Amino acid sequence: MIQTALTFDDVLLVPAFSTITSRSEVKLDNSLDKERTLTLPVISSPMDTVTEVDMAVTMSKHGGLGIVHRYNSAEHQAKLVWEAKNKGAKLIGAAVGSTGDFYERTCELVKCGVDIICVDVAHGHHQNVKEAMEKIKNHPSHYKFHLMAGNVATGKAFQDLSDWGADSIRVGIGGGCFVPGTLVNTESGLKKIEDICVGDKVFSHTGKLQPVIDTLVFDRDEEILSINGIDCTKNHEFYVVDKENANLINEDNIHLFARWVHAEQLDIEKHLLIELE
Repeated sequence: MIQTALTFDDVLLVPAFSTITSRSEVKLDNSLDKERTLTLPVISSPMDTVTEVDMAVTMSKHGGLGIVHRYNSAEHQAKLVWEAKNKGAKLIGAAVGSTGDFYERTCELVKCGVDIICVDVAHGHHQNVKEAMEKIKNHPSHYKFHLMAGNVATGKAFQDLSDWGADSIRVGIGGGCFVPGTLVNTESGLKKIEDICVGDKVFSHTGKLQPVIDTLVFDRDEEILSINGIDCTKNHEFYVVDKENANLINEDNIHLFARWVHAEQLDIEKHLLIELE
């Protein structure tokens, strides 16, 4: 499918009167808190294909921030932070979840000098996130690190995370879409996605019922992929585990291995989709 795309030649910012006499006057500084400032307001994603040692060091040296991913053991993640610090990263973050070993990870990361703990989940407006933040804020060395949390997409969620103690909040949730007719597992059985309403209870990736807080409809002209009979856009995420870890996984530790992968990045040789019972 040929998609419409725009280049720099197709876009122009509407000019306006300016009082800036030199580009050196322009500052991009953005303060995370009283002690931490980004001179380049760019943060690299806590994904296992994006931020490890080299990215964290590079982001820090250019005034931005790298957040080391959590799709590994607590010890390995802490080692990545330690290596980045020793290679010159002056400001570095690391992600933790909201269940499982999130507190143990926090403790290991703090020992290695992490500056920012990021509670990183797909839907941050959640009871688990609230409880995780409360426990992390009670860490004896909390005053030494900045607590970031997310992701959220509503004003109410932003305010709640702020009230729960977040020093900064990640706003925005991926825009992947399912096509009309896709069946969603709800408390009353399978239901077409276009018929889902706010207040309906659907099964989440953890197998628990969660209420729908909003519905969105997008009219898109883009390539559609079929994943095990499910039609979706290329950037829709699926909850998977790596086949190489299959023998290590059980019901109690699966959250330590599971991760989100975009549909276009799924590999039948590498990934196993997690199917709810």
